[in-house]
Amino acid sequence: MRFIVGGDRGLVNFSVTCNVSSIPGLSPSQVFLSPSDARSNASRAALTNLTTGGNIDVGKQVAFLSYASKSLAGGFRFLTYFGRDTMITIRLLMPLLRSQDIEAVLSSVIERTNSTGALCHEETIGEYAAWLRQQEGLNGSAPLYDYKMIDTDLLLLPNLAHYFLEIPQGANRSASFLARNATLQNGSYAAILRRNIDYVYERALPFASNSTYANLLSLRPGQPVGNWRDSNAGLGYGQYPFDVNTALVPAALRAMASLASAGIISNASSIANATQVAEIWEQRAPPLFATQVNASTAQQRLTQFVSAANLSATLLNATAATNSTQTIYALSLDANGTAVQVQNSDLNAPLYFGTNVSQSLMQATVDALRPYPRGLLTNVGMLVANPALDVNTTNVAVFDRRAYHGTVVWSWQQALMAAGLARQLAYCSNSTGSNSSSIDVFVKPAVTPSWCSNTTFVNSVQAAQTRLWRAINGAAAEKYSEVWSYSYSNTTGRFAVADLASLAPEGTESDAIQFWSYTFLALTDPTNGATS
Repeated sequence: MRFIVGGDRGLVNFSVTCNVSSIPGLSPSQVFLSPSDARSNASRAALTNLTTGGNIDVGKQVAFLSYASKSLAGGFRFLTYFGRDTMITIRLLMPLLRSQDIEAVLSSVIERTNSTGALCHEETIGEYAAWLRQQEGLNGSAPLYDYKMIDTDLLLLPNLAHYFLEIPQGANRSASFLARNATLQNGSYAAILRRNIDYVYERALPFASNSTYANLLSLRPGQPVGNWRDSNAGLGYGQYPFDVNTALVPAALRAMASLASAGIISNASSIANATQVAEIWEQRAPPLFATQVNASTAQQRLTQFVSAANLSATLLNATAATNSTQTIYALSLDANGTAVQVQNSDLNAPLYFGTNVSQSLMQATVDALRPYPRGLLTNVGMLVANPALDVNTTNVAVFDRRAYHGTVVWSWQQALMAAGLARQLAYCSNSTGSNSSSIDVFVKPAVTPSWCSNTTFVNSVQAAQTRLWRAINGAAAEKYSEVWSYSYSNTTGRFAVADLASLAPEGTESDAIQFWSYTFLALTDPTNGATS
């Protein structure tokens, strides 16, 4: 640093020493497959775009967050291990990734599993860990691990099943991977994984025996958060998250059954009924979140909402009203089992992770993918919440455009919805995830969803898919951003992208780069056939 004091010039050199060991970073070529490794025309186009096309810089950003032993959630904030964020990201990106990168994420989660089988949400290391310990009167800088999120516990098994059983990169790698000895604790990966299997299965059994809301997976005692909407207000102050209970629990159970059937994990008697338990959750959990709003009540609430949200009534006139009773799947249930009737993007979870999705839930998705405020779609993206039809009008303020999980757009939530719709529609066709126009890879369910036989209904799902992509492409420049809000013009009747940080009282802002915001790299736009 150069300085001038009293006319004299000087130069001072600083060195900063941190007690954090560096780990090797990965280059884009170590993260992504080469185009020659592609298994479809779509994946080849995506990989070529990352190698020599317009997404070279995007690939570098993904690599910046990728290391030999873990990946990081984002930067400048969240530049550390986040189990949920990284598992969701690789779940969608997996067809484009090398085994080295996939296994780095999977091993990082296994390494940090606690003694109960719960999975680590966030890791705090280095000087910040030392500072936090000092606040408690403790010495040292040993890492601190956070286990408060209940969704993280349920994501490892679906990722392992996808990698070892569906993705070419994982073929014949399960034995050597699970035989590894952990470096952060004692035991092999297989032994540590068994803790998570038993933990997930045992927590699923009460609901299978007695399917009441009280036996759903609730937030941990004393914790106001537990899923990706990691704010108390983000769940509408609920205790039982929709996505965890309707999608992630049955997905984890089906994954453990598949891994056991393939001989990758031991088919112990303790999980012998995993498939049947999954079916109970699939059939009985979603109805607990379903509430009905008749057409006249919906119109009354919408009229009140546009006034409260400073929108124009012309938005309602631009979209035809629903003439029948509408089913809304609640964002969450509160401690008494009462539904938080906020229309939400978390419908994407059962669409993406589920193979037994009801027509009722698919219809709710079609309804949600209508123009805002009747649904979630704006011309600048899909909102993650819409309280317009909620009987609890106080949620209009809780979920407004200044709230971190309010009427705002999260890029990865759009990607998961797009991927979920594509997957469910593919279940209705003779194609699979290995066709030339798809990057996704999946195994079709043994039984085709019953709603697939209803051609009129399937057409309505396809129309919803088109509307979603129109909304996504309306803010194409923001596709790899984390989160943004909107401004609305009464003159034009259009929405525009708005910076959440400038609106939010607490200054919440989009991260510069965020790992799960790159999931669009593994999607194709069915409206034009192009990769993202």
